[in-house]
Amino acid sequence: MHFSWVNEYETARRAAGGIRTLEQIPDGVVLRCDEGMFLVDSPGGGVLRLIYTSRECFSGVKSFAVEEWKREPLEVTSGEDSCTVRAGSSVLAVRKEDTGMSFRNGTGKTVLEIPPNAWYWRKDPAKHTVGAAFRIREGEHFYGLGEKTGFLDKRASRFRMWNTGQTVYTPSTDPLGKSIPFLIAYDGNTAYGLFVDKTCNMYIDLGEKNDELFTIDVEDSEMEMYFFAGPSIKDVIKRYMNLTGKMDLPPKWALGYQQCRWSYGDEKQVMSIAKEFRERGFPCDVIYLDVDYMDGFRVFTWDPNRFPDPGRMTRELAGMGFRTVVIMETGVKVEGSYDVYTSGIREGVFCSKPGEPPYQTDLWAGRTVFPDFTREKTRRWWARLQAALLGRGVSGLWVDMNEPTDFSSEAEVDWTRATVPGDVVLDHDGQPGTFDQYHNAYGNCMCRAAHESFGMHRPGERPFVVSRAAYAGIQRYACVWTGDNHSWWEHIAAAMPMLMNLGLSGVAFAGSDTGGFQGNATGELFARWTEMGAFTPFFRGHSAANTKPHEPWAFGSEVEEICRKYVRLRYALMPYLYSEFYESSREGLPVMRPLVLEYPEDGETHELCDEFLFGRSILVAPVYRPAARRRIVYLPGGTWFDFWTDRPVEGGVHFISEAPLDTIPLFVRAGSIIPMAEAGEYTVRQNGETLTLELYAGADGNYTLYEDDGASNRFHEGIYSLTEFALRRKEQSLEFTITPRTQNYQTGRKTYTLRIRGLEGPPQAVEAPELRQSHFDGERRMLVVELPDNKRETHIEIHL
Repeated sequence: MHFSWVNEYETARRAAGGIRTLEQIPDGVVLRCDEGMFLVDSPGGGVLRLIYTSRECFSGVKSFAVEEWKREPLEVTSGEDSCTVRAGSSVLAVRKEDTGMSFRNGTGKTVLEIPPNAWYWRKDPAKHTVGAAFRIREGEHFYGLGEKTGFLDKRASRFRMWNTGQTVYTPSTDPLGKSIPFLIAYDGNTAYGLFVDKTCNMYIDLGEKNDELFTIDVEDSEMEMYFFAGPSIKDVIKRYMNLTGKMDLPPKWALGYQQCRWSYGDEKQVMSIAKEFRERGFPCDVIYLDVDYMDGFRVFTWDPNRFPDPGRMTRELAGMGFRTVVIMETGVKVEGSYDVYTSGIREGVFCSKPGEPPYQTDLWAGRTVFPDFTREKTRRWWARLQAALLGRGVSGLWVDMNEPTDFSSEAEVDWTRATVPGDVVLDHDGQPGTFDQYHNAYGNCMCRAAHESFGMHRPGERPFVVSRAAYAGIQRYACVWTGDNHSWWEHIAAAMPMLMNLGLSGVAFAGSDTGGFQGNATGELFARWTEMGAFTPFFRGHSAANTKPHEPWAFGSEVEEICRKYVRLRYALMPYLYSEFYESSREGLPVMRPLVLEYPEDGETHELCDEFLFGRSILVAPVYRPAARRRIVYLPGGTWFDFWTDRPVEGGVHFISEAPLDTIPLFVRAGSIIPMAEAGEYTVRQNGETLTLELYAGADGNYTLYEDDGASNRFHEGIYSLTEFALRRKEQSLEFTITPRTQNYQTGRKTYTLRIRGLEGPPQAVEAPELRQSHFDGERRMLVVELPDNKRETHIEIHL
């Protein structure tokens, strides 16, 4: 007896039914069924694409997320009752009687099943919907889906994919500003992934309604889905990133501390804040300008009274080591004397309903129109206009309101409706569709326009764009922050799983507003948030209008010193962090990692969401409750070292870690090699002559240090340096090897300082070429070795 999913729900839904014909086409197969048809093909790399449509033909709409790919041949086998389609390690088996399906990985294991008659479509007066149900495996966990509230594991929850400008969120608020319908499923043994490449309204129910099934409902006539066979979570992520594109290496200054407020209202206030950072010896690389730098909220303008000479101001800031980043609003003010508006009318770049003039609404500037960023013509026009910003010394663009948010009366009632009407048309470079169809892509397309403007105005520099709204593939154009959070302790806790799931969804460069954007932080909350923020990929302090000052020194000397300590630690860790970003740009794996990514075999990590890994080696356990001076920490199996005391701790246990106000629990796993440098006031000012290598004995380890000029695009031409470090434990000795691999970039380094922890006592001898000095710190059981960087392979032998 076959399980019929469609009968369990609305019988008005029309099931796909059985397969009537199978037609092999070049590099694919079309399955025509009783209601609709399927296309199965592959972009390569062991990935299968499956499209189901209720119509007589496939739409052929070009993806906003997937980079160009050529179909790879499939291996298709058809029998009387079923057919099988293989693409590398992914196999799809289809029952002809009722379109029941199963996906298998390269080992032949079935990892995903679609029950009989579980594909369906429905058309009613309001909308057209296609959907499917999928079996949930025993012990299954669900990760990803971009920016969603709640815990790391999304099982038993239902989510909507629809970008909004939501200003207040709690653990059950959904949706927010980023919709990334990429799902990772893991049952403790094997993983698989699904990416539903649709930018319309979508619902994903991960077992809230039925704990045996998860469902995907797309408000369109077609569902386009990619299947990624694992077997590991890392394998799934890497294949997804190969499909949607990897983050390019950002400028190094963008990894430093960034300061923002709505708003630093004039040049005098901006310069005062900058000078105070330097006078207090507080590292900072970026100062932001919010909407009030503009003349009447008109994009690409400067208020002539408050910012009379922006070019001079940005030059003065640059001389102090600050980059200037300015906000970019989505709308263009409707005004006959405003050249941005009039040129847009001439170019015909604004969105409209069929046969009507450009759609108008109310935003900050008053009556406003929206550019159609899905058109290449519009993106070029927008890029030319950036001369008003990038041509005046601005280094980065902060893209806001790009859901897009529409200040209509609906905003007070339902943020999901506070957007452009669904029947406004977007061109999509000759494949027009409505906002209902393309809504979630708008933010990406605006970021693409901003990103491409750097090639026009700053061709030698790396772009920096930060966005509030996003869809899959945003990592190619921008980093993101988690929108309008609050100065609530709950939002410190919420930021961790939100950022980890964004990382698992391909967005490695992400962060939350440190201290909370809305409301007034206490000194204790600000200190704890800064401690955590120092270990998130994007690190920005930001606060709203009508809140008290939230600069790091605004809470008194004790909090200021704590914040300085952690910002300086981040700068000291910059060689490590920059190398982790390099690896992320190559492999696609996140910088801020849930423990399940590195320790999937450990069941304690599968739902753990109040700890994370900073890169591969440093475990961070933030304090996120007021008055807490200790917290429970879980360490996976193996030996770990307390970062602050060097005390070794055996993992595989939960334990209480002391955490006074100035201490965030940090642990480093044995075998780690952490490159560090002396912290400077900004990234360019760091001392590059000495590199300290923090070595943690107890296990073998490797690390690759990446170095380049941190600002230009010359690394694409091979102008960078790679140095491999290897730590090996032998029977009576430790061996450490330094191996330069690529030296096309001259680092200026003269000295290595090795700090080796975990030794039982002073070594018998240290052998190294040109050894300058070595000494043993008995209290910390740490050996310090200093030697020159001779640019050659170097072996250090420590006899125990």
